Amino acid sequence: MEYIRYKPKDTRLRPGEQRQFNYFVPADPQRLRKALARTEIWYHLLPDKDAEEFGFDPADLQRLAISKTTPVRSPDPDYGHLREKLSAN
Repeated sequence: MEYIRYKPKDTRLRPGEQRQFNYFVPADPQRLRKALARTEIWYHLLPDKDAEEFGFDPADLQRLAISKTTPVRSPDPDYGHLREKLSAN
């Protein structure tokens, strides 16, 4: 029997918990004025491999939980500082 050496961290949201993600993408500021970003969160009842083992089509066990489209904002004045911080990692 093979034992799991690494136990993945539980990243599920708890009731009432909120998370915010910010993504920095280099782009021409002139083109950003009308740009939109779309975010989707999908819920997967089972990993694809497990779904197949139980005889389910994995696509039948996936649901779109939320979809949101928002305008892309130009970076704030502190962006240069954030870019340096991110590139250091």
